[in-house]
Amino acid sequence: MVRIAQPKLYIEERKPFIETDERFYYLNGEFSENPAQALNLRDITFDSCLFDHIDFSRIGMTGVSLIDCEFRNCDLSNRTFDGCQCRRVIFRDCRLVGISFIEASLKDVQIINSKCQLANLSQSHIDRLLFKDSDCRQIYLNNAETQHLQFERCDLERAEMCRCSLKGTDLSSSDISGLITDAESVRGLKVSRWQASELVSLFGIEVKD
Repeated sequence: MVRIAQPKLYIEERKPFIETDERFYYLNGEFSENPAQALNLRDITFDSCLFDHIDFSRIGMTGVSLIDCEFRNCDLSNRTFDGCQCRRVIFRDCRLVGISFIEASLKDVQIINSKCQLANLSQSHIDRLLFKDSDCRQIYLNNAETQHLQFERCDLERAEMCRCSLKGTDLSSSDISGLITDAESVRGLKVSRWQASELVSLFGIEVKD
């Protein structure tokens, strides 16, 4: 298994979100208070920041970049990170339902014990991305450029992984019921024996005893 670089967190101050409304760069901050009013964060880089129990439902995000950040028990459902850069980022115990990372660049990213149903990573650029103990039903990885994509004990029911390289990806500990993929994408994919039978039937191949 490929080792994933951990975030380098150097927290210096705890600040409410309202103080980032007009900034373009925020370094070494801890956010554990929800904003008192709606915010629209645009073209902001968060570097070495911790987000703890933040509800992003009232926080609009456009062009946000994340470097050496950790999200703990946050709700980022339906937030958009299209085209953003994520470097050494952890989402732990988070709600990521419907989150969008279309055309994003994800490197050394970990998603742990989180709800990721309908997450869209299509056309993203992935290098070392780990999903662990997470609900990934119906996630989309279509047309993604992938290296070192990892899943551990995840629910991948009806996930779509078409026109993306799954070489070296191990799905043997995950549920892949109803997986949607194509023959080119699964070259080099690692699965269990019973999963192999399911993939064979997916491509219309009949196995005779």
